[in-house]
Amino acid sequence: DQLYARVADGIAELDPACRPGIRAAQWIYADIGRLVRARDCDSVGTRAVVPSGRKIGLVLLAMLPVPARGATVHAP
Repeated sequence: DQLYARVADGIAELDPACRPGIRAAQWIYADIGRLVRARDCDSVGTRAVVPSGRKIGLVLLAMLPVPARGATVHAP
């Protein structure tokens, strides 16, 4: 979670056209990590899946303008 939070400034430096995809991937993979952690870090016994509705919400949120440099936005 700390590493995901640290990338906000780097994402702000990317070409604006690719920022939404990178931000969405960041949040979706972070959700997968939280699901795996909630299952006692068992990533083999069951597959961690982010529901489609949640993914769509994260993609839409990622399409919003990036805040001023130094500000951190975390997906809900």
